[in-house]
Amino acid sequence: MGRGLRLIRDMPSYYAQIVEIVGTPKFEDFVKGLEIEGVGVGSTKTPPPPGVHIFPMKERTTYDIDVPQLSQTYFRNYKDISAFDIGQLPTGIVPLDWKPGDPIKVIISHGLTEVQLARKSIKFDPDQIFLQDVLAGLTQSIIRTAKLGCQFKEVYPIVENYVAKRFFGGKVDLNNPTVARVLGRHEVGTQFIRVVAEALGKHSTQTQQIKLKPEPIRLSETRAFIWRRRLCDAQKTIFNKVACFNAFEEEFCLFMENARDVEAFSKLAEWFTRFGLEYLSEKGSVRLYYPDFVARVLVGATTTMWVIETKGREDWDTEVPRKDAHAEWWCEQVTKETGIQWRYAKLPYRRFHGKFPSSFAALVEALKPARGLTLIFEASDGDDAVVE
Repeated sequence: MGRGLRLIRDMPSYYAQIVEIVGTPKFEDFVKGLEIEGVGVGSTKTPPPPGVHIFPMKERTTYDIDVPQLSQTYFRNYKDISAFDIGQLPTGIVPLDWKPGDPIKVIISHGLTEVQLARKSIKFDPDQIFLQDVLAGLTQSIIRTAKLGCQFKEVYPIVENYVAKRFFGGKVDLNNPTVARVLGRHEVGTQFIRVVAEALGKHSTQTQQIKLKPEPIRLSETRAFIWRRRLCDAQKTIFNKVACFNAFEEEFCLFMENARDVEAFSKLAEWFTRFGLEYLSEKGSVRLYYPDFVARVLVGATTTMWVIETKGREDWDTEVPRKDAHAEWWCEQVTKETGIQWRYAKLPYRRFHGKFPSSFAALVEALKPARGLTLIFEASDGDDAVVE
């Protein structure tokens, strides 16, 4: 269903794209059951708004921006996966104990609204848990989580060895039924998968020497796309409209439009504008991070290129520090390769909402280097007033 809901590119905006879902009577009963539990499944006869075509304008080439492209940062090497040293993994994650009768408490919540639908206590029969099945399930989950391209037979011995020697704080007898019972618990298996997936992902991921590709991502060559979210107008951008996800991005667009030292900027629309940064996630997989904005800023006779991220809450996203670190690394590499200064900035909503200054230089003065990084990209402490 998720695949079906994705819009087809290059379709006229007046075309209605329809997804037909064919299901069994049981599926229909399932949907009705969701309504009974409080999850609304609405219906309408009014089609959604057709959306707006966004495209680069030939008469605005002055505001075009070229984003350098680097060669692939990471590559996978599985040749020595079987030689992985489990001594790298933490020991004593959970104690090897078991209290018969302890139920597993489960909270069922709506995935988007986070509305709590039900609470249940599930009591499983430990006599039906077999260690080989548990270890096989953990192995498959680790391969999926870290997006490993190696075979099951190469990861399974690592999983078994870690359980036998370190996970519970020391050596354990794999024939002890308590081992399977504890590993079979969801909260224990989840920790196990997270730890091993991250370690194997890092072990098999290598950083290769990067090179600057001959052709940059030229925003003036972006293919036209349809946008159904928020929009705003600006003149300092190559695009006919600015594609925004939220009101804070609109607010920042107006600031960039009016800031006297901003020569050109562009709101990036994820894969539509193609600029993404590779980073290694905490799960050990290689992911793409799409920044929000790029801008060309002139201070005196010096031009600086900026990659900019607007941020709301971050406490729920544990990947943020990894994205930040890689964005800084990317700016450093591109600056070195091109001779043009690239920097990274992150603008927290709580600090700048309704309080943008009149120039980009003043905005930078209100920022400071984040802990462990060197580029200016987060709000400074103290008074919330932005320096003019």
